[in-house]
Amino acid sequence: MTFETNFFYQTNDRQLMMDRSAMHVIQSAPYRTQHSVFPLSAGQSAPASGKHFAENKDTGLLEPLPLHTIDDVIAALATIIWDSEQRHDPLGYFAVLYQKVTIKVKEGIANNFFDDGPRMEQLDIVFAERYLAAYFAYQQGQPLSYCWKKAFDLGSVDEPIVLQHLLLGINAHINLDLGIAAAEVCAGEDIRGLKNDFIKINEILASLVDEVMCGLSGIWPFYGLILERAGKFDNLLVDLVMRAARISAWKFAKKLAKKPAREKTKLIARRDRQTARKAKFIGRPGTITSMMLRRIRQEERGSVSEKLFELSVPAVAS
Repeated sequence: MTFETNFFYQTNDRQLMMDRSAMHVIQSAPYRTQHSVFPLSAGQSAPASGKHFAENKDTGLLEPLPLHTIDDVIAALATIIWDSEQRHDPLGYFAVLYQKVTIKVKEGIANNFFDDGPRMEQLDIVFAERYLAAYFAYQQGQPLSYCWKKAFDLGSVDEPIVLQHLLLGINAHINLDLGIAAAEVCAGEDIRGLKNDFIKINEILASLVDEVMCGLSGIWPFYGLILERAGKFDNLLVDLVMRAARISAWKFAKKLAKKPAREKTKLIARRDRQTARKAKFIGRPGTITSMMLRRIRQEERGSVSEKLFELSVPAVAS
């Protein structure tokens, strides 16, 4: 079984299998784009459960449909992953990681891990809508936040290693989108009530570090040797970086939630520029580091499809 013929994700209540036989053809008009043929153009197949876009009759462009449940988020991400595999597009690496996190959040909601499950689902939806909007806008050459454009540009042009792809997505989505989503779901003083559940996301992210490292080891074998020598230290570093980003996002959310609309716009624009500068550092970290990363890139094995598969495989407990 290969990623090309099968992609599945496991939720707490069912397993959804998407294969060639379950796909249907989407008949759509040609779409305007400056980057590529837009995903799911005329005559292409799509996951049967993943139709989460529609043509805007006024503009003729594809737009993501409204998300109503966390399952909608999971399915929409599956569509992006499938499309990335079809077009050999490495921008799909982040979508795999994002889907893993979303499935874990869904499981947490079902198991009463969060203080307020319905509120967490709403936050997850609003949060995901920002990523989907950025992804669709970029594919069609439409305006989008500066940090997401920088992340997508660097990921499309510079051929970064897989870990850089993941960090570029994490940077934009957590450092900008998360705070905006939290402030939207819990405006004003209500933001204080979100703190515990916001912090619990850290535990979910930490639980996925081993899976991410395992996937990276399958793509760059030498990384497995590094993990053996470094033990849990390397995982700890990644966990700390993620935690720091979440803490920064929480501070941003609190500040944003209490600002009037005009000040919010300025604050978001400033945050966007700051996040974009971090993206540039991740994508182009300097001459010596870039040379090292280029060597890693040459040693990474597998096609985009195979790398997507490696990232999607759960870690096996030792």
